[in-house]
Amino acid sequence: MKYGIQCFCDNFIRNEGALTKDNSECGMNCGGNFTQKCGAGNRLSVCSNTTLQIYQPPTAQKAGLPGKWSYAGCMSDAAGFAIRTLQYKIKNTAANCSSLCSQYRYNAAGMQFGQECWCGDMVNVAPNGGKLAAETECNIRVISNIVALPDSTYLILNGAQQGRAGFGLAKNPNFNAVLCDPRRPLHSRMSVMSNTTDGRFLVSGSDPQDGEGAGVRYPEEYRVEVFTLGYLLKGKTRPSYTISNKDWAYGQSVTMQLTHSNKTGAIEISLTGAEASTHANNMGQRTIFPQFKCVGGDASEEGAERKSAGTVTTCTITAPPNSRVCPPGWFQLWVLEGGVPSRNRFVRIGGDPGRLGEWPGGGGFRAPGV
Repeated sequence: MKYGIQCFCDNFIRNEGALTKDNSECGMNCGGNFTQKCGAGNRLSVCSNTTLQIYQPPTAQKAGLPGKWSYAGCMSDAAGFAIRTLQYKIKNTAANCSSLCSQYRYNAAGMQFGQECWCGDMVNVAPNGGKLAAETECNIRVISNIVALPDSTYLILNGAQQGRAGFGLAKNPNFNAVLCDPRRPLHSRMSVMSNTTDGRFLVSGSDPQDGEGAGVRYPEEYRVEVFTLGYLLKGKTRPSYTISNKDWAYGQSVTMQLTHSNKTGAIEISLTGAEASTHANNMGQRTIFPQFKCVGGDASEEGAERKSAGTVTTCTITAPPNSRVCPPGWFQLWVLEGGVPSRNRFVRIGGDPGRLGEWPGGGGFRAPGV
């Protein structure tokens, strides 16, 4: 017991602990009973039900090493983000790790933190609580950006592999882009920004403020990247549509015309929030699949396939029912056919409760009406 209120347990006395010459040095009253003493600063009142064994402080092994190995001494390692004195982490691969575990007669190999290799037996995994996790959990990522795609999947990119936002605390950029499909079975949803109006994504920024000069870890990023998703790389013609009503009331029926079709799949309609993803947050992210029905062009039911060309399909969309499902604001309207999205148009749903459209005119500013 220490400081009157702290309790420590062990089976041994470690680091050459020794009795003091004067028991009065353990002079702090116990927190639970002021008539008793429970240690003091750097003093422990010790109780035991057996003879205590005292261990000496650990030291480096200098003799009895295998083969021709010998102790070379204590060496200072390179500090900070410099290259380490001994390159212990540059050789770890799945092949190297599994080969070493096989040499040691283990039938399971696991890698952790990118540089650690662990060996064991599969028979011990389940009894010790081991279980499968999402694939993305083996892709170290902090302060990432996640953005909703018009087909209900999510793009996860940017960020670092270690640290947190701000003050130069993040390091090791994560350059992997990850696609998440929440409709797929657990553990099968992952494979290895700002949404634009054509279904691509604009990636820009990174202002690490990491100093100037030759020693800068991450210089200012001036490049801008347009990221093209897989649904635009299928070689299929993109559907297109026209719509006149871009100011929807909750629950309203709105008509639109599908003017071009790739004739290769079912029709879907989605609404995504007017969003921007930064600093591991995404303001306004929301994906809604409203009810709709299409007629003409052999597409007479919701989700039906268009099987003929040259006929305009008219679709009637039912706007979201209320502000709890769809907060009032601007949304991007998409038509997908066979998983391929159209270019979107902005529609306003739920009116203008903030009366932004009534702002007084000013130089260089256009009121955001419909």
